[in-house]
Parts: sequence; C-alpha cells; structure tokens
Amino acid sequence: MQQMNGRRDADHWLDLVDAAQLVGVTRDVVAQAVLDHELRAINHHPSRPGEWLVLAVDVQLWADRVHPPVEIPVA
Repeated sequence: MQQMNGRRDADHWLDLVDAAQLVGVTRDVVAQAVLDHELRAINHHPSRPGEWLVLAVDVQLWADRVHPPVEIPVA
C-alpha cells in the first residue's frame, strides 16, 4: 500500500479508481465497501455528477482494517 505525504493528501477526495490504486485492490472491491457501508462516500464529483468520491485517509484506514499488510519474515 502506498503511503500518503502529509495532511493535504489525507484530506484529498479520490474517485473509486484512484482509491483502488492507492491501496492495491480493484475498483469493484472499493465500490462494494461503499455499498456495504464500510467506506464513506459522497457523489459530488465536480466533472462527473453521480461519481462516488472517498477520502484518501478513509480508504487507507479501511484497507488497514480489511486488508492488513502481510509481514514477511526476514531470513
């Protein structure tokens, strides 16, 4: 999973494609999380009315909860 650089990035609204890329899952996985009320979304995209937007920080918190990083043992 990618790390965010400071508060500005954490407060950034992402469409579902960008949100999925941020945490390494498919758009469908993020969309299902919105439908299941695991992830808060709004539908006020400035240039694509009806497109869901999610906060980057919420996406990362959701991903950490649902898809925690795998620790690889060091040999």
